[in-house]
Amino acid sequence: MNKKGFTLVELLVTIVILAIIMLIAVPNIMNTIERNRQDTYIETAKRMITLAEYKYRSDTSIPEPGEDECVIFFLRMLDLDEENGPNGGTYDKDYSYVVMTKENDTFTYYATLFEAKEDNGTTSRTGVNLVSESELNEEGAGSKYVQSISALDQYYFYGYGNATYHFNGSSSTPTSTIILNGKDYHIAKTLY
Repeated sequence: MNKKGFTLVELLVTIVILAIIMLIAVPNIMNTIERNRQDTYIETAKRMITLAEYKYRSDTSIPEPGEDECVIFFLRMLDLDEENGPNGGTYDKDYSYVVMTKENDTFTYYATLFEAKEDNGTTSRTGVNLVSESELNEEGAGSKYVQSISALDQYYFYGYGNATYHFNGSSSTPTSTIILNGKDYHIAKTLY
């Protein structure tokens, strides 16, 4: 009797081939998903900078920062249309902001954007911390500048990148200076 079908060896070979393909494909897919999440933070930070530029140009009450001065735009006052981050949390409006400085008649923008996610009673944050607009435009910026931190102290927030930003005891009242790339800038205006 001649029955058409697969032998046990043929089935095992097929399963081994599929397993090898899965071993190659799954890590590549996971890396692609992670890169896309990182790119989402970078693109959202760029949008924040664009919104801050627009806000500055359209609102004449915002002072132009002088040399060694800056203006801070907190996320809650920018019209960012998305609240949810790529990891299932929400963008933290208390710790996400844009800093605008001016040197030699050129404005420079730095973005801090954190997504807060609650997990088992612990809030973790992922995002970018005081990354300049030119750094955000670099190739591979997501892998360079996106970082995760487990907790922020609501009274003193220390920058993990190229700046330090201190709060003076109230979670929404900053001190009068911010340090960017080792240089002190006087905060001319903070917009909440």
